[in-house]
Amino acid sequence: KAFQRILQKKGDFGTIITSGTGSGKTISFYLPSLIKVAEVLTKKKRVKVLSIYPRVELLKDQFTETFRFVRGLRKILVEAGRRPITLGTFYNATPFSGSEKYVSDNWERKGKGYVCPWLQCLDCGGEMIWSLELINKKVECLECSNSNCAFQTYEDELVLTRGKLQNNPTDFLFTTTETLNRRISDTWSCH
Repeated sequence: KAFQRILQKKGDFGTIITSGTGSGKTISFYLPSLIKVAEVLTKKKRVKVLSIYPRVELLKDQFTETFRFVRGLRKILVEAGRRPITLGTFYNATPFSGSEKYVSDNWERKGKGYVCPWLQCLDCGGEMIWSLELINKKVECLECSNSNCAFQTYEDELVLTRGKLQNNPTDFLFTTTETLNRRISDTWSCH
């Protein structure tokens, strides 16, 4: 019912989906949302879907699953001459900028980089690393920490920092109720 409602409704509206764990709430929301977003992709960027979670662990899980869908659509969109769908987070672990000073505040150091707290490798489930080399070049891309895995993200599909979100809003923005409550009146981030 949720899938049909989201696909068939026109204009601005809200849909609340409630059901037990493992019943398909995520897919019933994100698949039609991804279809709708893909239909309206333009060069001008703005947040089209705001995903608000009560717990950070749920945000992380849902972000990885949604990124899996987005990555699956990437080739289709690019072949059709459209840009990829973009994702980002805005909660306490989202660094203010791509400098090591801000990344190190909430990201664990591992080898020659930092572990992204909200995304796991889609191929092997390993940790995704933002290397110091890419941080220093101001390139927001992640690479799998598993040396046997070559999975990496592209700069045009993920936004890793608040600063980049300001100038380059994502199509899907993941946040928490706590962050929303704290930042809704903050003139820097409320828009």
